[in-house]
Amino acid sequence: MVSLPFELKNWLHKKLNIILIPECRSKFSYSNISRKNLMRKFAYSKMILLTIFTFLLCIQLDSVSAQRKDCPVSTRQADRCARKLMFEGDRDRYIPRDEKELDAHCKIMADNVKCIERHSRCYKPFAKQVFNTALHHLKKAYKKRCVAGEGRKEFLYHMGCIRDEKKSEPAHQCSDKWTVMIKSISRNMSDPLTQFPNFCCSFHLFRECLLEKVTELCKDSTGPGTAKYIESTISDAVIEFMDLACNRHQSKEQCMNNLPQGMARLQRIMNKNIPPQNSSPLFHFLQFAIKYDQ
Repeated sequence: MVSLPFELKNWLHKKLNIILIPECRSKFSYSNISRKNLMRKFAYSKMILLTIFTFLLCIQLDSVSAQRKDCPVSTRQADRCARKLMFEGDRDRYIPRDEKELDAHCKIMADNVKCIERHSRCYKPFAKQVFNTALHHLKKAYKKRCVAGEGRKEFLYHMGCIRDEKKSEPAHQCSDKWTVMIKSISRNMSDPLTQFPNFCCSFHLFRECLLEKVTELCKDSTGPGTAKYIESTISDAVIEFMDLACNRHQSKEQCMNNLPQGMARLQRIMNKNIPPQNSSPLFHFLQFAIKYDQ
């Protein structure tokens, strides 16, 4: 059996106090650390995500397909559902203007969350957990937007910025470029030690792009808060994974210092005019996270 790179094992041991054992099906063991001490170091949610992250590093050794062949929701269907949930990048999105239209919007959102949830059941436990982590935040966003009274008012307020999809095109482009960056990383890099930093840095470029373009779009209507509102909905679905996986690449500045060549490649993509992708970068992120289990 091929073992994980020494540098990665060493980093996990020194930073997270974990010793990886050869048999990946048991995933990891704790060395001289009590559960009490772990709980003191990490919040419970972080400990769960630490498990997911370690699974991800081990799962590349598994040659059995992660997805059932009789999956009722195909990868292509799930990608379309994720694009609807992503909001930016979906040029056919439904923009509600009042409470009645918001109900219709929320029905669409609920259907797409269920679509991703049904698709996640087609995977083995590890891959399913990766999807469920993102689903947790999507469901949280749904409740905030569609159930809570103040949340509904807040969402309708921010939608007041979006009046013309042509003017929203620069924000859609941010999503398209993130999709292309993730595809490029997955296609051209095979070493996890290279892929993780590049993925993290691609997210920072996407986030900066989105905040800049939506802030410009909404400056004369709903103001800068709309950019943060839209960005946070997307970021929340991936940020916990990135918080654990990105190590020395937690910001664009760190990426510039620690991954200069990778950032130069990613920046070249950001500087291009990218055709509409009709695909969700969020879904490609999830596929990236489980691809070693396929």
